Amino acid sequence: MTFNMRLFRKRGWYHVEVERNRSLALRTKDEEEANNLFLEMEKEHLRGRLFKLDEVKRVTLSDFKKKYVEYRENLSDLSIETIKKDKLSLKLLADIIGSSTLIRIIKLDEFKNKCLSRGAKKLTINGYLRHLKTAFKWGVKEGYLEKMPEIIMYKRLKKQESELLDRILEPDEIKNLEAKAYERSAIFGIYCHVVLWTGGRRREGLNLEWQKIDFKNNRLTLRGKTGSRTIPILAQVKKVLKPIKKDIGRVFPDWHPDTVSHWFQTAATDAGIEGHRLHDLRHTCATYLLKNNVPLNIVQQIMGHANISTTQIYAKVLQDVMQFEMKKLKFK
Repeated sequence: MTFNMRLFRKRGWYHVEVERNRSLALRTKDEEEANNLFLEMEKEHLRGRLFKLDEVKRVTLSDFKKKYVEYRENLSDLSIETIKKDKLSLKLLADIIGSSTLIRIIKLDEFKNKCLSRGAKKLTINGYLRHLKTAFKWGVKEGYLEKMPEIIMYKRLKKQESELLDRILEPDEIKNLEAKAYERSAIFGIYCHVVLWTGGRRREGLNLEWQKIDFKNNRLTLRGKTGSRTIPILAQVKKVLKPIKKDIGRVFPDWHPDTVSHWFQTAATDAGIEGHRLHDLRHTCATYLLKNNVPLNIVQQIMGHANISTTQIYAKVLQDVMQFEMKKLKFK
């Protein structure tokens, strides 16, 4: 969206809004002088904008990749693994559509089809697309792209109950994993503990704010993709949060979501738990709530599931477990 400068007067003095919520004082109260100054500023702004647009028209995918990777490598909160995936996604795109392709005319249908023909799974391709989406958003923000290329992810298939069952952590696994998370840092250990005991999504945990935690009335508010929801705050959560309590601000540092996922996988591997993801803490919370006879509709509200059919998947998992275990019954 192009921003148009405007001339305005405040307390008798003239100012020019040069960007949204940013203005410069012209230091004059004379209307004619202010208008002349404003016309000159508009001309300079237009020259700069046209030069920028002309420059953008010539940016190739190779140029864009170099600038974007340099930007990402200078961010302090990104893991090496995330930057590797950034580079890989852009390299694959360049291999398929050509590194000299102008960034402004990129279309991703050819990229997706070529990845499929090479044997990549749709889930893997979605991973590439997520990294490309982040890159293109940065490109729009920095002016290298006028608008986002159309990115259509492959629809995620519902997990089979047996696969979901494999993702539920056992009590001893939880204990070992949390110990490894605390070894990385106390605050990361607390983050994993809070996500587990609230059933929060990755970003919901990262977005948690002190002003949204009501220790007196034992409740907290999580904010995520389905909006906000207020849930009870359990003693296990209060125990770790009270010693670091503040009045306002973020509970956890402004970590990149991919970074905390990478840290979690490292902690899980160190704990001897292979193939688990951060989101499995949420699966574990939902399953144990149902296992302890919390009604299905209450679990739906706690987890923030838009549809109760999602919650019912966990109930189906427990039924399968009972059927399997019941077969062990013998009278001898």
